[in-house]
Amino acid sequence: AYAVGKIMSLETSHIAGGLAGFVPMPELYEVSHQNGATFIKDRGAVRPRSMQAALELLRDFPATGRRSVVCGELQTDDVVTLCGADLLIASGNQSGYIVMGARAAGMPSSCSVLCHNLQDVTELLAASVQPGDVVLVQGMSLASASQQDPFTDRSAVAVA
Repeated sequence: AYAVGKIMSLETSHIAGGLAGFVPMPELYEVSHQNGATFIKDRGAVRPRSMQAALELLRDFPATGRRSVVCGELQTDDVVTLCGADLLIASGNQSGYIVMGARAAGMPSSCSVLCHNLQDVTELLAASVQPGDVVLVQGMSLASASQQDPFTDRSAVAVA
């Protein structure tokens, strides 16, 4: 930004004043690693285009293991076709439709799982995530006032 300002013949004090008021956009994705697995938490708005972009990110993300999607209020059932997910864990109001869409697209029922609560999601992840896996967490309210977000507190999700 400074270099562009200088090219445009702006005074250094003017550039500095502009940069001082700059507020960066929040990051859309939070990437963390635990025991060889990569977790991508989508922090973007729950909109179809944002969700599609996150699923495409998962598809293109380097992985030596499986690609998994953990979702709640996902507004697309194209999980399999958009990212080639090997495992779908869905929990939330629309999760039944998401699981049915994945199965209709060819995902085996053993790999497209409907969970009824966050504890079930956490237990299934702990039992299934392996080193080399990439897990996209999308459209879920993962924490309440009484519990810590298991995808922020890595000790809550043990990777097998």
